[in-house]
Amino acid sequence: MRLHVIPALGKVKLEKLTPQHVDAALTRMEAGVGAYSRTILRAALNKALKWGMVYRNAAALSEPPRPARRKARFLEPDEAERLLEAAEGHKDEALFVCALMLGMREGELLGLQWSDLDLDAGKWRLSRALKWIRVRGQRGEHRLGETKTHEEHTIELPQAVVYALRRHRQRQREARLAAKPGRWLESDYVFTSVTGRPQHKSVISGYHLQRLLKKAGLPAVRFHDLRHSCGSLLLSRGIDPKVIQELLGHRDIGTTMNVYAHVLKAPKRHAADVMDLMFPRLAVGRADGKNGAKV
Repeated sequence: MRLHVIPALGKVKLEKLTPQHVDAALTRMEAGVGAYSRTILRAALNKALKWGMVYRNAAALSEPPRPARRKARFLEPDEAERLLEAAEGHKDEALFVCALMLGMREGELLGLQWSDLDLDAGKWRLSRALKWIRVRGQRGEHRLGETKTHEEHTIELPQAVVYALRRHRQRQREARLAAKPGRWLESDYVFTSVTGRPQHKSVISGYHLQRLLKKAGLPAVRFHDLRHSCGSLLLSRGIDPKVIQELLGHRDIGTTMNVYAHVLKAPKRHAADVMDLMFPRLAVGRADGKNGAKV
């Protein structure tokens, strides 16, 4: 019996199929197609295993195709400003201000509670993130858990963020008072739906963000690209990469430098220019003209 689930394996006899055969076939496919094909093949081989036609499931022993890494889209300073202008007066204006100016992950922002903030001191104690957990046979539910790095750290808030959060708190109070009796769910969450419930990330990134981008005349980007934009903008303004690493919550400085390597090309020229400014006589050639002579 020969295998025809994946065309590249059509000449391989079922009883001779190995994980290496499967790996080789999947590497020639696009990541999404390869993953889908592996799922079908794995199910088919499970049936063959049950019938005693094979002694192992070669697809289960193969390496799952790695999804292609999507290239981040970084907003330029003028684009970021246009997005924030488009968000003025929006119910979740403060969320987008925080995303662009603090570079927080979506779950960290949606898990933010007022008790985590000290707006007078301009500080945010980040220790948790909101996650949407899918439960089989049920709709799913929000659960508050640890951040991606499992570490707590304090974030210093720009005044623009503090002002945006104060305005947001007032809007939230007004929404609670305007809600019909029994409709508002009391909670400590900062960013909520119109009924006080935790906001769902698909609403933020798939609906609100895309509408604001369209309003600002900008191309579609992911919510996570706002985080990348924050790091890119800070690094381009000469902020120490170590500070950016701590702000974004990267485990090590290498991650920060790899993600924002594109920004470092211009500073290399700046570094050379700075050295010329430090030693101007050498840069223009000494008075005797010897240093300026061509070789």
